[in-house]
Amino acid sequence: MRELLYTRQNTTTIIVVPINGNRDLLIGTLKGILKDAGLNEDDI
Repeated sequence: MRELLYTRQNTTTIIVVPINGNRDLLIGTLKGILKDAGLNEDDI
């Protein structure tokens, strides 16, 4: 499994996005990524 690392501007927050071939992200994983990014489901 690979992963992408993103950082938010002006913070030290690192957001990890797992990449697992052609499989979709699990809903809990997606919600965790959105929370770490300071977003909610309405933003996407």
